[in-house]
This record gives sequence, structure tokens and C-alpha cells, in this order.
Amino acid sequence: MENRFIIFSTLVLFILSSCTRQADLDTGESSIVVNCILRFPSQTQELSLSYSVPNGQKESIPIDEADITLFDNTDNILAATFTSLGEGRWQAPISICPGHEYKLTVNVDENYRITATTTIPESKTMSYMPYGIQYPSWESNSSRGWVSSTTYNLSVFNTPVWMYIWNYDTINKTHVIADNITTTNPYVDGFNKTGVQLPLVKDWEKRAFNHLSILHHKYLRIAPREEINKAFSTYIAGDFSEPFYSALTSSELPTFENPITNYTGPNTIPDEEKGCVVLLSVSNEYDKYLKDIITRKQKEAGDDFTILYDNTPLYSNINGGVGIFCSVLTYYLPWDVPADLN
Repeated sequence: MENRFIIFSTLVLFILSSCTRQADLDTGESSIVVNCILRFPSQTQELSLSYSVPNGQKESIPIDEADITLFDNTDNILAATFTSLGEGRWQAPISICPGHEYKLTVNVDENYRITATTTIPESKTMSYMPYGIQYPSWESNSSRGWVSSTTYNLSVFNTPVWMYIWNYDTINKTHVIADNITTTNPYVDGFNKTGVQLPLVKDWEKRAFNHLSILHHKYLRIAPREEINKAFSTYIAGDFSEPFYSALTSSELPTFENPITNYTGPNTIPDEEKGCVVLLSVSNEYDKYLKDIITRKQKEAGDDFTILYDNTPLYSNINGGVGIFCSVLTYYLPWDVPADLN
């Protein structure tokens, strides 16, 4: 089952690791396109290599003959050599080291020598409370209030964090990313805002959100900053499951009857037939690339026809070519629907 989830983490942001580039519009010259996202704790790393899409053609030209190496700058050793799988797909049997800097070198005959570097995010152990937090009731004199769902501690991350929800569709027996997610945290990036959420109907929902909430399309982006020192709530809605709440915290909060605190590390595999929260701790390169390409895809899917004439290149950190060389640590997190104790 582990391979299934690793494959999904590769495909979930399907537009990110398979993007090709058009040839230069003025000269028609092609360039080398490299896409490599190092993943921890996967035992293998993957890379795609091709020439940019020639003018007038729909598909790129894959490259199956090249010398591709991965160098660990931190330990000053050759970490791995990539082997061709055909059709422009390459693979290296290596587990990367969190916190290390890696250099990628790609040689395609004598005409192309390509390099790029990335630093892997550090592996963190994140605490979470599976039974949430109890707050004093503001509707009565009782000390018993409503309980939020699973509480996550995000203070350990010093890299940008992306979050989405992976709902399980019980009808089609598959997982689907929830279309909308909203949060009361003022520090979440608003680049992918899509609208507002009206006040909810159920009693406990009204208590949790009695005001309009801003909807974000599929993802929350949270940059590390010193100001994030308070709890904030997250409401997530999807097409195939009931919405749920999750409180994301960067410091311990008062709890009721000492709820259990659990700990998780990267790539915690969830129950195959349940939804989960997916958290991505990403390198700075991946963070820029994600935001850039999701913004572009939003424009393409909308009514902004100026995108047809927008030749602004996507973010690239490839020297001697285009594309992305970056890294990500993935955390699969459980969640609980809040309970009303009154």
C-alpha cells in the first residue's frame, strides 16, 4: 500500500511534475526541460527529461540518452546516478537525507550541460491531539463547551507548508481532493481565493463559524512567520464527504481532561478507505513553482483570455534549461469531526 500512496503523492498535483515548455516563440529554438521533485522518505527518486515543445506540435520530445547524477553537497559525495526507464522518464534508487543540499547535473551530448540545486526540508515530528480541544461554553454557565476536531501543531515547520484534504469517495471507491477549503487564520496566502462561504446550518457548525468565510481553491498555503502564535480554525468541504473542522495551532492550548497527544513524522500512511489531511513541507523552489503554476492554471480555467498572450515563463531554477528541481516531505494526518458535549 505504501507504493500506492507514494504514487498518489506524485500525481496529486498532476500539473506540477509533468509540465513541458513551449519553444522560443521568436526563434523556434528548443531547450531542455527537467522536472525532478525529490521526495522523502521514498526509496526512489524520479525525473522527467525532454526537449521543449516545438512550435506547431502538441507533445514534447522525450530524452532517453543522457548522463544524470545527483550529488550530496552536504556530505560531499556522489549520491546517485539516474537510469532511463524510457519515454523521458528516469529513476534513481536512493532515499534522500532531510536537511541536506543536493545538486543535479544533466549532460545531454556536448550541447547541453544543466545544473540545479535544492535543500531538502528538515524532517519534523509534529504533535497532534486526536480528540481536539474543549473551550468553555459561552452560551451557559457550564464549563463544558464544544470540542473542536483534531488539533495540529504547525510551529515545528520552518519551511512553507501546503495543505489540502483528501476525501474518500465511498461510491466510486477512490480518493478525491476537496474542491474548497477555508480558514480563519489571517496569515494564509490568499492567492487562490475563489469566493465566500455562507454561515453554516447545523447547531455546532453555527457555533464554529457564525460569519462569512473565505474559500480557497483546493489548497492552503502557509508561510512560516513569527506572528503565527495563535490557534486558528480550518473548515474543509468536499464533494463526496461531510465537511469537517480542524484546529491548526502553533502553541499548546488549554485542554479538557488531558486529551491524548500523538506524534507523526513524514509519510504517515492513512487508512486506505478514509479521508485525511495532507501536509506538504516544501523547499523554497517547490513553493515558488507551486504558487506560480497553480496561478497560471487558475487563469487558464477562468475567463481571463489574456492568458493566451501571456508569455511570462513559469518559475524555473534550472541552469542551462527550464523546469524545476525541488523537494518535499509529505505528512498524511488523521482528523476527527467535532463533538458537542452539551
